[in-house]
Amino acid sequence: MAEYGPSNAEAMDNIDLDLSKQLSTKLEDEGITDEMVMARRITFLMIETGLTMIGKLSNISIEHFCFGSQSEGALTINGSDVDILRRIPSINIMRY
Repeated sequence: MAEYGPSNAEAMDNIDLDLSKQLSTKLEDEGITDEMVMARRITFLMIETGLTMIGKLSNISIEHFCFGSQSEGALTINGSDVDILRRIPSINIMRY
């Protein structure tokens, strides 16, 4: 039986691992650590929750969602804008 080299999936896993290590090193060089990424994610979850709660306390049905590189903790503080999606259930923007 012939032996084969690594499958495409295995090769991609190795590439992804190498790329992940390079990216982690670059981010750490910029001062972005795992702890900072988690702190940013938690911060933006708290912002979402706070904005939504303000709406509920005002009897306004509005949900807020933060997304993008800032909420993922992937960029430096001055490196990106903040993306917030506001959902107002009483307004329908889709046509059926």
